[in-house]
Amino acid sequence: MKSIFTLLKANIRYKKGAFTSIALLMMIITFSFSGTVSNNDNLERAFLDSLENYEIGDLIVTVHSSDADELIEKSERSIHVKKAHEEQRIAVNTDIESEGKTLSAIFRIACFDSRVRVFDEDIKGYRENVIPENGEVYLSYAFAKSSNLTIGSELMIKTSSGDEKFKVAGYTEDPVYGSGTIIAEHLFVSPDDYERISEKADNEDSAFRCLEKISMIHIMSTGDMELSKLPGVLNRECGLIDKAVLYIDKDELSENIMYYSAVGTKLLAVFVILLTGVVIIMIHNSIKSSLELEYVNIGILKSQGFTVWQIRMVYVIQYTAALIIGTAAGIIVSFPLVSTLEKSFIQLTDILTTGDISVLKCTGMAMVIVLVCIVSVVISSSGISRVSPVRAINGGHEDIYFTGRTNFRIRKNGINFYLSLRQLVSCRASNAGTVLITAILVFFMISISIFSKSIDSGVLTSDYLNVRAVFSAFSNFEYSDTDII
Repeated sequence: MKSIFTLLKANIRYKKGAFTSIALLMMIITFSFSGTVSNNDNLERAFLDSLENYEIGDLIVTVHSSDADELIEKSERSIHVKKAHEEQRIAVNTDIESEGKTLSAIFRIACFDSRVRVFDEDIKGYRENVIPENGEVYLSYAFAKSSNLTIGSELMIKTSSGDEKFKVAGYTEDPVYGSGTIIAEHLFVSPDDYERISEKADNEDSAFRCLEKISMIHIMSTGDMELSKLPGVLNRECGLIDKAVLYIDKDELSENIMYYSAVGTKLLAVFVILLTGVVIIMIHNSIKSSLELEYVNIGILKSQGFTVWQIRMVYVIQYTAALIIGTAAGIIVSFPLVSTLEKSFIQLTDILTTGDISVLKCTGMAMVIVLVCIVSVVISSSGISRVSPVRAINGGHEDIYFTGRTNFRIRKNGINFYLSLRQLVSCRASNAGTVLITAILVFFMISISIFSKSIDSGVLTSDYLNVRAVFSAFSNFEYSDTDII
């Protein structure tokens, strides 16, 4: 074993370029999937925690407030429903302006309570014991960023009985309407303001009501069926969906929140697979060239009693060490990457995540890649068994530098060009690997550039300017020209 490690140190010193390159590639692979996978896990955990904090149901059905009590009673009779509860809202069926600009979204006024999470100034945590004052409004951070609203911005709600003015006092975490893929938005106001606006909604007699009382019914499923089938079953049993204005289940909410992260993960998955192929090609070419250049030395080692597997273990340990070092470095580098992703994704999802790394999952994925590469090392080093000690001692095999089938004549004038041309048509595997590496890096840079631009709220998020919500006594609610990704 000591002799193997002696050979290993000499081989790493001699092949330090290949060793370093493979370690760097493995670091890039590891921190790529480590960052995206960890961000996925953090976002999912934070989203589920937020749903629990806000007591969000498995199915959320929005109805007229006058129908809420009857529908809740009928729903709770179903064997598929564990319980149901109501949250009152006021639908705003008129324009909301800020600094002369009309904000395009479906707004719902909600009463601020102790469950509402308000972000701190750095958007790294939550403020404690927040008590809103009259005239203050809290809205989602994602919507504020996409609408260029800041703390202190003024909102004006136009109603038939006079304008309501509010000042933005903070940003909230909203797991239901906070995502950029949702065109609705909660406006959290103080209890006094909510009661006053609620009375104004009761007193409206016009055909087109600027303010409309609605209720969000949260239905907790018993879990005995898929959530996608629950609305149809409840509609047959009690006509719930027929009287609904809107409805959405928890799975759909999750898809909305996880959409951006899922896109990034799939994109990086393709990159990781391709880059793993590049690592395998590099290992194969490195071992192949090493066997050709070290033919005599390998033959001498075999003549001195070294077995094929002893010599092969030098390559196995060498490249395994490079891969493990790259894995460890990649996980370390992924810590700042996750923090960067956290800051970017909160503008899209409105969910505050932690910067934790899914070490076990990422290490497991890295070990799978390492095992695949080790298998490729074993296969690529099979040429060791064909090295003849007798031939090696007698001078070894003939050196081959140009192995291409097309032999271009080397001319004195322009000798560098002709040597390069001969080299290009030789070593096809090495040149193909170089082309593949270049293509993958270009593909990755272009893809990341596109995805980074997509994170801009004007690309992937809902295009609020192309959304028109029409409320007519709230019974003729419809969307038109909706553009949501």
